[in-house]
Amino acid sequence: MCSWETNVHIATSVLDKLHATWPDLELSVCVLNREKAKNHAHRQMDIKLLSSSLLRRLTYTVYNQGYRADEAARSEWPKLTQAIAEGGNLRVLSIDNSQDGTEYYGVKIISDTEDSGKLMRLDITPEIRLPALEEFTLRENGSWGSPTYLWDDAHVHLLRDATDWSRLRKLDFGGDRPDAFFSAFTGGMPNLKALRFGAQDGSIGPVKQFMASITALESLDIGRAEVAIDALLPTIMGHKDTLRELILRPTTAGYCQPQYIDLDRLTAIIEAFPLLERFGWDAPCKAKVSFLFARLSKLRQSKQQIDAKHVAMLSRMNLKKLDLFLHVPFQSSDFAPELIQNAVGSIPPPAFTKEAAKTAAIKLMEKVSQGQNQPLEWLTIHFTRTGLEDRAQPYLMFAELQVRRAKTGSGYEVRGRQEWVGVSTLADELPLMEE
Repeated sequence: MCSWETNVHIATSVLDKLHATWPDLELSVCVLNREKAKNHAHRQMDIKLLSSSLLRRLTYTVYNQGYRADEAARSEWPKLTQAIAEGGNLRVLSIDNSQDGTEYYGVKIISDTEDSGKLMRLDITPEIRLPALEEFTLRENGSWGSPTYLWDDAHVHLLRDATDWSRLRKLDFGGDRPDAFFSAFTGGMPNLKALRFGAQDGSIGPVKQFMASITALESLDIGRAEVAIDALLPTIMGHKDTLRELILRPTTAGYCQPQYIDLDRLTAIIEAFPLLERFGWDAPCKAKVSFLFARLSKLRQSKQQIDAKHVAMLSRMNLKKLDLFLHVPFQSSDFAPELIQNAVGSIPPPAFTKEAAKTAAIKLMEKVSQGQNQPLEWLTIHFTRTGLEDRAQPYLMFAELQVRRAKTGSGYEVRGRQEWVGVSTLADELPLMEE
């Protein structure tokens, strides 16, 4: 095996040497930061590398210049499609679908000479044949607007017929829910083990039918779970004998405020899945008011912490990994200082407090572990916080912190992008998933 994780193009002589010397080599490529390449030529796609017959795993950012999925625009999708079809041996494809920069903002990747007459998606034609994938991830990297990948009936049927999908084990759409895809592929992925999608609003019939057609689902990750948990729960229960990971990501409403799944419903879910090894959900941050603070009515100074009932519930589980989605309030908490902003958005939010958050995360990890038969191995906290822009317009900030027990000794390993950002990307998530 050989990994290429750099924004620099591989030298032709090196790639030719790999092909000639190790014809059975499995090549893994991860390039998510081409915009940072010092050589402008290396900001373009390395077509020779992407079309190599040795390529087995590809994690890549694909840039596009359009804003609407149903409108043609310049993108790198046609070149990528041709490259992986030519290579023919790809097994794992993870794509971060990202907006290109401009002459005035960001770094511009796509040349103005590129074809602007195609939609921003895999360029599937009736003649093209793609390699049989075992894992497929497609993420939309954008903080506003609708998805730029169009999942219409014609496209998904071409995609379905372009290769053998029976080998697929992992399917990850992030927060998207492509109903046309789920309808076309129902019954066509019998070996799927891991599924991630966003519940979103509206009918969830296609995804329910798709989930029901899977025989042995082991990992399920649902974004905006609160809006559809009642409708999805009977289908989820159909996998209770095989499911080992269940992640219920948060739902936000107006002004970026979280909507929580009822504690009784969470308790019922946990009791129905006693074999879970990894669980994720969003816990409310409650005020802890001391007697002195209550007497003096200084509630604004009270600390905010995770609701004790939720912590007690977790302590009754025997988890290896816990994902906690925590919406940090304006008030001071164990994880962040008080956020003070004004109506014109001229006061920046306070920086992410790394040491305080780490200390609080370790304390929580140990508290949950006390009630289990075995201690937690990982605790991942996915933070959100509401900031205010001009005229008090709300926006969400994101940060991640992961604490792992050290493989040797009694210490801890800390991962994650421990700073507030406008959107969490695939590049942010990869270190949290690596074993």
